[in-house]
Amino acid sequence: MISDSFYFGRKKSCFGHYTPAQEFAQGRSVLIVPSIFGEALRTHWVNREVSKLLTGQGYDVLRFDFDGDGNSRSETTTVSAQDWVGNIQDAYAALVARSKATSVAVYAIRFGAGLSLSALQAYPVESYVLWDPIISGKTMRDVFAGPAISTDNVPPMNAPFSPKARLSGFSQVGLGKEFSETFLQINDVKTPDCNIQVIRTEPSIEKLEGLSASQIVDVNYPTDWQMNDLPVIFAPKLISTVCEYL
Repeated sequence: MISDSFYFGRKKSCFGHYTPAQEFAQGRSVLIVPSIFGEALRTHWVNREVSKLLTGQGYDVLRFDFDGDGNSRSETTTVSAQDWVGNIQDAYAALVARSKATSVAVYAIRFGAGLSLSALQAYPVESYVLWDPIISGKTMRDVFAGPAISTDNVPPMNAPFSPKARLSGFSQVGLGKEFSETFLQINDVKTPDCNIQVIRTEPSIEKLEGLSASQIVDVNYPTDWQMNDLPVIFAPKLISTVCEYL
């Protein structure tokens, strides 16, 4: 499989991985926007498999790591929330520059979903597939900067997963003051005027305003986003469902 790994963006620090369509090109491209930190690690296998399936079906695909995360070059302490908005816009531009496709679809996960809807409001996007999207600024803050979850119902000693919980502050993952201040400025996102499909594995995920029941597909997979130390997600049904709607 032909692929291209490279650094891009305003700081030339974002790590991107571009794979063109294999054989019969459909004239469409897909931008994969990850979540962050542990969630990005847990979903890496799913996103890689989605990319492989899509390129095999004739789509050009670009996936990337946010500044300060994954294989990017930036130090976490120097990153701002606005940098991540810029990363998505730069990734879109990098995909368009490499692909001969005439349309772009976006597949985004959790935190990356909310940021994508905000970052790409003025960009031509044919459709979105969002996996358990975090949409409101308040929910983003509650999940990634809020207090630890209750220790009620702590798993027994022989349980496979640790009861460690949400981040209790960005300092725990090395994010600096600039990130915390700009993160607090993130507003709720608006539903764009294009085709949107939400893939839901977390029952309590918030709903995008204006979405109908038919635009939400439930996939039965025990994703618990609020716990640390969970293994990588292996979910063939999730992968096939994502690809079905792109």
